[in-house]
Amino acid sequence: MNPNVSGDPEDQDDPVARFFAQERDAVRPAPVDDDEWQHIVALSGTRVTRRPWWGVVAGAAAAVAIGVAGWSVHQKSFGEGEVSRGAAVSASTSPTIESFDRAGAPAAAAAQATSPVDPRFTTWSLTYAGQGAMFAFGSSPCRPAGTCPTLLRSIDNGGTWVTVHTFPQADMSRASGGQQPYVQGEKALTEARFALPEVGYVLGGDLWVTGDAGASFTRVEHPGRTVLDVEIEGLGDRRAKVVVLSADGCSAQGCTGPMYVSTATSDGPRALRRVATQQAAGRIADAQLVLRNGQVYVQPTGGGTGPVRLDGGSLTSLSATACGGRPLEALTSSADAKNVLYAACETGSSGGSVRYRVLRSTDDGSTWQASGDQLVMPRAGRLSLASTRDGRIVATTGGPRQPRGPVSATHLQVTTDGGRTWSRPAVPAAPTDGFDWSASPGGSQVYAVSRSTRGFWYSGNDGRSWRVVDPYRSASAPSRR
Repeated sequence: MNPNVSGDPEDQDDPVARFFAQERDAVRPAPVDDDEWQHIVALSGTRVTRRPWWGVVAGAAAAVAIGVAGWSVHQKSFGEGEVSRGAAVSASTSPTIESFDRAGAPAAAAAQATSPVDPRFTTWSLTYAGQGAMFAFGSSPCRPAGTCPTLLRSIDNGGTWVTVHTFPQADMSRASGGQQPYVQGEKALTEARFALPEVGYVLGGDLWVTGDAGASFTRVEHPGRTVLDVEIEGLGDRRAKVVVLSADGCSAQGCTGPMYVSTATSDGPRALRRVATQQAAGRIADAQLVLRNGQVYVQPTGGGTGPVRLDGGSLTSLSATACGGRPLEALTSSADAKNVLYAACETGSSGGSVRYRVLRSTDDGSTWQASGDQLVMPRAGRLSLASTRDGRIVATTGGPRQPRGPVSATHLQVTTDGGRTWSRPAVPAAPTDGFDWSASPGGSQVYAVSRSTRGFWYSGNDGRSWRVVDPYRSASAPSRR
């Protein structure tokens, strides 16, 4: 071998090698600005995190290093190697060249610049993050996927909005249309929850977390195949309590379990710790979390089972003798009353409407007292109760969830006496299919979302009067990060 020639093929006297060497030498880097980079990333389907808030980024374009105590990111798809889906593994301090989730899709979503709100944005959920920050999650057109889950942000309590992130990698197959199941696919995203203006989650079968106000995201591995809900207690606290509810055995028709309750804190939002497991008694259509007074509750929908309370590492069933064996539904806490819970149970039905008994508890759900029998709502979607303070409750039903027959009641009603009497306030542009959910952050404020319209509904006086908030019409000029 010639000592002045290396062992590389292109340095040998080989015409093919010389051709490729000449071609490589002719390649010159082209300038790429931030917009072009985002376009390339979207078209390639590779979501690269260039500046993750918890890790270190290597200089190469595809080099991503993500490290959080208690978890490690693997190059292989989960299920193909030594790590099973949702399993907690020891921390890894060595960077990886690329991080992929269990299905081979990128586990990191690159930072995106803010942009104007699309006029076709549809609101699916709202979350308040403190310090005037709110986030709206929904759908809007995007490329190359066509329609994508989209996160909006407001920093002035909903006065103005910008788009901060779209998710072209998400599964949209069940997330839109006239009938939308509660349980979404493993890669679906339909809701948002934030603990701080910069720290929050998007969920809906899948689970992603951000630490930079929604600019970039990283997938969170979790017990079970499907995420059902995330709730946070202690908004604005750097160690706010985060609870994740997930399950196995899920399809569009619901979940057969088991269900898993896991916890984390807002200063370590990816380090989930499983604290309880429960096998469902039957197929449930959905399940939601309620956090209040340091307690964690799980409220299933359907399946003939009522809510449970997390007691240590076990889940305790809650029931009320006043319900005559029927399960409690629509469990909620009173936002401005620390020890008060409300729930309802069905007492009869006729003509497409359902009569409910409203109940109140002041001992973490151990005992319940009937508060009223006069709530009559359409049998449509899921019943939601939102309580701003003790005695003041807003009840809603509806949303694009199931076929509906003739409606002889109103989708939104209000009580100021704990449920003994109900009124039907005028609601501007009320959606014909009702409201998918309602909630109160406290201070006489109530929000309601239909999931099938562009805007959402807001009341600042315990639900007595309402106005429609359209993020597009109140959108601000875009700002770049």
